[in-house]
Amino acid sequence: MDSPFIDEFRASFYVLGGTIHPSEITERLQIEPDLIHEKGNARSTQPEKPTKIYPKHLWRFSSPPMPDDEQKIRSHIEFILQAIEQHSTFLMLLAKDAELYLEVDCRLDERFRSTSYEIDQSLLARLAKLQVSIGHVFRLATNDRAP
Repeated sequence: MDSPFIDEFRASFYVLGGTIHPSEITERLQIEPDLIHEKGNARSTQPEKPTKIYPKHLWRFSSPPMPDDEQKIRSHIEFILQAIEQHSTFLMLLAKDAELYLEVDCRLDERFRSTSYEIDQSLLARLAKLQVSIGHVFRLATNDRAP
């Protein structure tokens, strides 16, 4: 059950760390990520900021914004699962030395400070079968809708 106090959902699948390069993950999954970081690359290209490096590879694929009538967490998780489930053998290989997780990002209506939602057993079982952990992020909605 989704809460009426949640303005917007997004789900993102992450591969963090490991020895397999992000470009190989893209090639093997045949999914275009919306964010990658390569281990050892500079975190900032701004000269006034101290240079920090990414300690691990990161590969992220996110669900797109969906019309209001589809703003249900299930739709976003299903979108991710439909893209990755067919690659379960490769995901098991990745899980041996990288962290696989699904992050659920919720933007709350600014009038409310807390809420909850449910993820049904069938979705949790499908994620567990792929060795994908789940995390949650709650944010207060602002005028800026960028994730």
